[in-house]
Amino acid sequence: MQPDFIDEMVAKRAAANPEFPAMVKAAASARAASRATRDEAALRTDRHDRRLARRLAEDPEFAAEYERQSNYLGQGGRSALESTP
Repeated sequence: MQPDFIDEMVAKRAAANPEFPAMVKAAASARAASRATRDEAALRTDRHDRRLARRLAEDPEFAAEYERQSNYLGQGGRSALESTP
């Protein structure tokens, strides 16, 4: 595999600082861990579920509309957010 820009940059910097490749590797590892944590947080819906449950309990008009939309979508209807052809 031919070296790319990053490989060339790391090699050039490593000549001046032998610890540089290890620092790059640590930074890449930290970045991957940060992305994994961020992606995991994006998948958690418990906060939104609690807010929805509270709104459904507190606002009967909202609850009725939510139920109507849920039934409509459950029957194969299109969401208002979906674009029409």
